[in-house]
Amino acid sequence: SAGSPCALRISVVNTSVGTTVPSLRGWSARLSIFRTFVLSACNAEYVDRLSAGGLVFSATSPDGILMEIAELPVSKHPFFLGTQFHPEFQSSLASPHPLFLAFIKAAVKRGK
Repeated sequence: SAGSPCALRISVVNTSVGTTVPSLRGWSARLSIFRTFVLSACNAEYVDRLSAGGLVFSATSPDGILMEIAELPVSKHPFFLGTQFHPEFQSSLASPHPLFLAFIKAAVKRGK
């Protein structure tokens, strides 16, 4: 059911210009749709505090209530990105999700 904590939902997200996510090859420029599990979310009461500490919420639901993707700028960390959706559901060996490719690219760049 839609109210179940593990219910699937279709999530449309708006991405922020100038962040890692929309710059990824293969990523839709401003709007992307994902299947996500309704299990947990960032508590809206902490968004301002987390943002002040440097965390960037680079994708939100269209109404701006749900934080769908959070990241740290590359100046603070080579690759720090968390999502509410599951990119592995949209990935295969022949066609990996852009987030996996970006992670591998960042690791190779650091030589680790």
